[in-house]
Amino acid sequence: MKKIFVTFLLLLLCLSLTGCWDRREIGNVTIVMGFAVDTGDKEDEIEITAQVANTSTISAASEKGSGGGGGGNEKPYLNLTSSAKSVLPAVRSSVTKSGSKLYMSHNYVILFGQEVAEKGLGKYIDFFLRDHELRLDMNLLVARGRGADILDADTGFQSIPALHIHELVNAQEKISTGMTVSVLDFVNRLAAGRSAPLIPIIETREEGETQVLNMRGTAVFSDDAMIGELNERETRGLLWITNKVEQAVLVIPIGEDNVTVEVQRSSGSMSAETDENGQVTMVLRVDARGAIGSEQGQGNYTTKDGTNALLAAFAGEIEGEIRACLEKSRRLQADVFAFSDVIYRRHPGLWDKMQGEPFYNLPVRIEVKTNLSSSGRIGSPVGAE
Repeated sequence: MKKIFVTFLLLLLCLSLTGCWDRREIGNVTIVMGFAVDTGDKEDEIEITAQVANTSTISAASEKGSGGGGGGNEKPYLNLTSSAKSVLPAVRSSVTKSGSKLYMSHNYVILFGQEVAEKGLGKYIDFFLRDHELRLDMNLLVARGRGADILDADTGFQSIPALHIHELVNAQEKISTGMTVSVLDFVNRLAAGRSAPLIPIIETREEGETQVLNMRGTAVFSDDAMIGELNERETRGLLWITNKVEQAVLVIPIGEDNVTVEVQRSSGSMSAETDENGQVTMVLRVDARGAIGSEQGQGNYTTKDGTNALLAAFAGEIEGEIRACLEKSRRLQADVFAFSDVIYRRHPGLWDKMQGEPFYNLPVRIEVKTNLSSSGRIGSPVGAE
């Protein structure tokens, strides 16, 4: 009896070992690596662009490696476009061009054309949340102009534009010239309805015969519609406070000299303080450490007086960037710094009283501390009198 039971158990286990029933062979799928949403030719339509892997070049490369023919000069990607009133119908209709359903689990970036962003992203972002194949950590970008043009830029840095864009996003985050925003980041701010949602901006420009992609500034939204943007300086002003400056290079004017300081470490924070009258003041703090990278001028900033002057100018430059962002936030009437989130999470009593107030207009106090870790191998600059 025991042997019969064991045999029956083994048969049941064998039935479960049927392989991957839903597997997809690489030759039978259209792998999407970049995706763009732009306005269509008709007023009520959008045009989607899916950058897909050109599997024929992959197959040719494989055959060449095993003695087969070469892949010629074909690009390793194709840009498929289709139009509809919303994203899903446009995605599904692309099968008439690709011959198979778009497989989007490996998608790196989603680009929204500026015109689409200004009209509102709410009705399009739903698709990227709902589809089970799509990851919520995909990078969101607003294209200055059309997203399709960005996905067609031949920069020479990377054979597949979507991969180059993904690398640019990671690089600009490391050097603190811009931020990274995922689908989940954007939707969280949008759903909360307190602070202004933000998305970095990408653009393309011609340099001779080459195209160059640049991450320049940040799109600011009211609800789901783009209402303006922060430039690079204003964007870094926000990054100081949100504790997202990893490394940065600042050119600091001191009199007729220009001292370049490389920021090696920085921490930023926000808090809310109230006085005896109940007036709320937002306190923005930054603690930054840097090293002198180069100097143009005559000053010696390794002496006590010179170091003090440089530290004061260093702090002033950081404060100036923060204030530039504050001014733009007030001009756009958008809570870019997320003051409302600070009060909502840390001061629920205050939040109950302040809901609906213009948080971007709250009084602000900025406190910046700076330190120098190194001045390099020399004191006075070369050629100084």
